[in-house]
Amino acid sequence: MLLGIHICNFEILQNTTLGVTFAELTEMNAAAAADIYDPVMSSVPEERLPLGQLNIFIGRNSTGKSALFTALAFLGDCLRFNVAYASTKNGRVNFSHLKTSGIDADICFELVFNGSNPDEFLGYFITLSSDQHGRPYVAKETVKRAWFNSQGSNSEILLELENGKGLVRENEELKETAVADTKAPALAAFGKLLQYPWLNRIYAQITRWYFDQIQLKELESLKSGKEGEGGHRHISFTGDNIKNVLEFLKNQDPVYYEEAIQRIAERMPAEKRIDKALNNGVSAGTRKLFALLLLLEDPDPRPLLCLEEPDAGLYHDMVDSLAFALRDYTIRHPDCQVLFTTHSPYILESMNPEEVWIFERPVATTGSGGEASRTVGFTRTRSLARDPVVCAMHQEGIGLGAMWYSGHLDRAWDEVHAKDDSE
Repeated sequence: MLLGIHICNFEILQNTTLGVTFAELTEMNAAAAADIYDPVMSSVPEERLPLGQLNIFIGRNSTGKSALFTALAFLGDCLRFNVAYASTKNGRVNFSHLKTSGIDADICFELVFNGSNPDEFLGYFITLSSDQHGRPYVAKETVKRAWFNSQGSNSEILLELENGKGLVRENEELKETAVADTKAPALAAFGKLLQYPWLNRIYAQITRWYFDQIQLKELESLKSGKEGEGGHRHISFTGDNIKNVLEFLKNQDPVYYEEAIQRIAERMPAEKRIDKALNNGVSAGTRKLFALLLLLEDPDPRPLLCLEEPDAGLYHDMVDSLAFALRDYTIRHPDCQVLFTTHSPYILESMNPEEVWIFERPVATTGSGGEASRTVGFTRTRSLARDPVVCAMHQEGIGLGAMWYSGHLDRAWDEVHAKDDSE
């Protein structure tokens, strides 16, 4: 499960952190283990909190929510294929177009994962550059492991390469290694080998991430019966193989199939019979809900679901059903995680402050009068759980959706920025 994401120089994510970085988590855990942690003296920013199982991203349009999913999908494609292919996949133009506009710097990713126990975590760092001809390659790549106990903190390097040459830890010993091709991450090679369990763990997670591309128009077109034949193990990113997945589940495990169908039926609106959904006898919105619920019933669940506005186009009772299903999914699968964006206060009403992250691009005004101009900054994020006013209102029983609708969440951001500027 992801505890933190730090991305540099990718589209509008010029220096964006979501959750905690490896260094921040190391400091917090080391200090806590020694019982000396002091938030005032800590270098960890006050707004930092690790990502949880269920994470909701809100913010105005063009604040970086979609860019975050694009960046994570790009990284997954780099591992499955190579950097050059990933740079042009799914409508991407090329590597240079993925870089932050106006900044000539490498694209960098830092991902922090939990380990096999609560006192252990892993950090994956990768820097992507390009040569004089614009051809992208992996410039640097590092994997670190840290763990904590009553004696203090410990850390070790599992993989460290620069321009294809470096070290890899094998049988508790660092050994020199090299890769012949820097077009793809070294993790794509070492991560497939069971003799490197920590690298295998990270590789298996990133390459199985799910990115929702379910569109109402595409689901509407499926009424004409365009789904192919045969069973499919997993639902596709576009949700266009619903019947294929159901066929696979029914043949693979009839008992689980019946249980899954029963759970889906209980979460569908009362008037939307499940047999109609299976036979395209419902609207695209209802079919979208069915596809999302089927995704959440996968017996071999993805470690991370990235859902962009899953509640869009759904009536409010469907939104309630979806919110309940998402939370139930994280309870049934404690090692799985959900990230989703929304512009609707309805689904936010049943969420907690620690599950909500606000995306914003600060706007600065320079000059005065007719010479004044406004510039939009790069994306930054903040956990809603770090806002004392919002938390106090939530404890009084006021829902986050109501607070958002009345402007409290946006005003909270403005107050924080005003304080920062005054200092």
